[in-house]
Amino acid sequence: MNLGTPDTPRSADSAEAAGRSSSHHPAPMKPWKVRYVALLRASRCNKRLTHSTTSFHASKKYGVDHRVLETLSLENSTNKESSGLSPLVYCTLKRLVSDLVVFATARNETALSELSNSGIKTFALDVTNESRSSGFATKWRKLLESSGQTFLSAAADLDMKRVQDLYNVNVFGVMRMVKAFVPLLVASGDACILQVGSVAGVTPYPFGSTYSSSKAALHTYGNTLRIELSPFNIKVVNLCTGSVKSDIIETKLNPLPGSSLYKSIESIVLGKRKEVSQGGAMSAEDYAKNVVLEALKANPRAWLWEGSKSRFVWMVDTFLPRTAFDNMMKRWYGLDHIRSGLQT
Repeated sequence: MNLGTPDTPRSADSAEAAGRSSSHHPAPMKPWKVRYVALLRASRCNKRLTHSTTSFHASKKYGVDHRVLETLSLENSTNKESSGLSPLVYCTLKRLVSDLVVFATARNETALSELSNSGIKTFALDVTNESRSSGFATKWRKLLESSGQTFLSAAADLDMKRVQDLYNVNVFGVMRMVKAFVPLLVASGDACILQVGSVAGVTPYPFGSTYSSSKAALHTYGNTLRIELSPFNIKVVNLCTGSVKSDIIETKLNPLPGSSLYKSIESIVLGKRKEVSQGGAMSAEDYAKNVVLEALKANPRAWLWEGSKSRFVWMVDTFLPRTAFDNMMKRWYGLDHIRSGLQT
């Protein structure tokens, strides 16, 4: 299985040599094919600030043909300063592909006002509603979009209503949109769905079991989708995202319930969130650039590990025992203090 290890960049000399060796039998030039690239990334904030990008053959309704389009989705965002990674991905795409049209969707239309002023075409859409998602796809026949959120709590303290809400967005929302747009992807003859997941879906994530399990579900869904859609020349890529600098990351947990088994280490737990997510994080600009370059490849990798710590996670997950992270996580979150306290 291709686990998505980062490709080693080719040197200029080797690239030049490869060009000379292939010059005797040049490959026929192919026209720009219809291409869909959906970045289905669940963001890590309770405001459900989410985003995705899609490229496809543009509708003549807007007078553009064979052009890349990005879709940005913000769910219930109220912070005008916090726009996440998608605007950076959009700007990177715009630099690489001059003809770019952007579509943005949100349930909260006020979240789209500034995007609208930037030349982005905005639409109201609730991705948790299957009929509305399908109707949107039928109307525009060109949009693939998803959204996400996070919820941090000890597994023993879970609010099941919030768990269901998170899965409805992070997992079922992705499935609804993929289902709605598969006919368009098949018709394109050359498509790619790039689902932006998280290293949290690979590693144990104390006090984040709901979020991490939704990411693991998305990864597994993507793996299966890749096989099922392969006969139709539709590529599916799982993007395993590590730490990326962002002003929208949820930096703390809500206070633990008074009856929580972990109340004695609450200060440690609350202090770890920002350190784990933002410590040594990759710049959002570099993240966007690397994602876009991969998304625009003719044959992108099945798994792309991007963001700080993502390659470390890949190495541990690939070569070490399944429990390799256990002791590390126990120390980080102070869980060893609870055990020693019980023994005394």
